[in-house]
Amino acid sequence: TLAYDGTGFAGSQKQANLRTVQGELEKALHKIGWTGKSVLMAGRTDAGVHASGQVCAIDFDEWKQNSEKLLNAINAKLPKDVAIKKLRVAKPEFHPRFDAVSRTYQYRLFYNLVRDPLQEKFAWHVWTKFDAEVLKENASLFLGKHDFSVFGSKTTPEGTTVRTVTKSEWRKSRMASGSLKLEPMRFYIAWSEE
Repeated sequence: TLAYDGTGFAGSQKQANLRTVQGELEKALHKIGWTGKSVLMAGRTDAGVHASGQVCAIDFDEWKQNSEKLLNAINAKLPKDVAIKKLRVAKPEFHPRFDAVSRTYQYRLFYNLVRDPLQEKFAWHVWTKFDAEVLKENASLFLGKHDFSVFGSKTTPEGTTVRTVTKSEWRKSRMASGSLKLEPMRFYIAWSEE
């Protein structure tokens, strides 16, 4: 399971001549003897998007020591904006994208009359004051089955773009700031495969 600060990346998926999370992970793996061709990831994130639980899979038959030593070895070679949080042995047929049964996304926004560079790295700065109670009341509109074909394609030819949103809520968020006017909110959405 990976965590990364997406600020300095052109996304998570490897792209020629661009800095990506997958590219950095593969470079680190090669430095410790990995001879594989590609890391499999559960999903893609766009440029500037962060992750705290991105699942990936690596075939690493060359490694003969325990998982903890592998985790430490990879993290020692990764840049400071990427880290492996958890590492465990999976079944040979495991695929992080196709075996995912749910995904959770988190969106943060805050209102403040003055820019806050430390917050803007991890939250959307809204210049117009918003009504937190209206956001909370309407979060339930996302619940239930929806077709997400406008956001992507089927994961397999016989698959579907219909997902069931199982959680949708706005919550007050704790964000470090010296401003008393700062109003941070965090939106959580979770969906499951059909």
